[in-house]
Order: sequence, then structure tokens, then C-alpha cells
Amino acid sequence: MPDETFVEAARAHWFAHTDLIRPIAAASAAACSAAEHAPIAVVSANYSDVVRHGLTVVGLDDLPWTIVGRNDVTPTKPATDAYLHAARLLGVFPDQCLAHEDTDEGITAATTAGMNVIDIRHHHWH
Repeated sequence: MPDETFVEAARAHWFAHTDLIRPIAAASAAACSAAEHAPIAVVSANYSDVVRHGLTVVGLDDLPWTIVGRNDVTPTKPATDAYLHAARLLGVFPDQCLAHEDTDEGITAATTAGMNVIDIRHHHWH
């Protein structure tokens, strides 16, 4: 399947099922705390509108997010473009950033961009 066909199918799936997402209290608290101390961003291989919809569903849409999605940069992860673009928009150097990632591609992108990374797949969210 061509990449764009897959991406459009995934986009349709996300919009059809995003309302099933449930917030994780610890992750929500971490995002709120981070927003009190520093600029925050979501860097995603998804489209920005899908990310915004997800943030709305989990009640985090009122935070001052900078959102960088696949519609904002080319190429996407594991290339560094999205993370470097987010850092520029936030007005910070990459080495001042802490990325929370859940994919190998994202970890590669953030690390190669010079950012500190937490692999959230190794954290037990309750």
C-alpha cells in the first residue's frame, strides 16, 4: 500500500475512533506541570488536526501547545525535521528540549536532533 494511502486510512480511523481515547491522569498531570514551567509541543507523524482533536478529547486542548504534524514538515520521523521545527517555533535550542516518545522512529528523530528523550513505553502509566 502506498504511504499516502496508508496515512489517509489511518487519519480516517483516528477521527472515527478518537472519542474512545481516555486520559491517563499521570500523563495529563505531567503535561499540565510542564506547561507551567516551559513551552510545550506535540511533534507527531499524524496530521496536526488529528493531534488537536485528540488533545480536545482528553481535555488538554487548553494548554499552550505548539503542534508540529506531518503537514508541517517533510520528511517525517525518523528524520529530525519535525523536532527541529518545533524547537525553532518554541524559541529554544534542541539540547534544552525533553522529548517524550513512544516509537523507535521518534526516539531516533529526537535523539539525532540533539534532544534528551524519555521512552514512555518503559513507564507504567496508571
